[in-house]
Amino acid sequence: MFIDDDKTLSDIETELACLCLALGIDWADETRVRTLAREVLAQWKTGAPAPRPHADRHLMPRCTRPA
Repeated sequence: MFIDDDKTLSDIETELACLCLALGIDWADETRVRTLAREVLAQWKTGAPAPRPHADRHLMPRCTRPA
């Protein structure tokens, strides 16, 4: 079975970018993405519940998937 790794990686990156947009995070801002990753790992390690979001969902950018 042939797997196109480049396409798979591109699909995953597109999905992550869309999820980051939904969270109000600019995927191109590497510093912010790394900070978020550290926060998530720290939260996961403690087993504490996730904090409530403080953003207004109506003001967040929308993700449009490429055709």
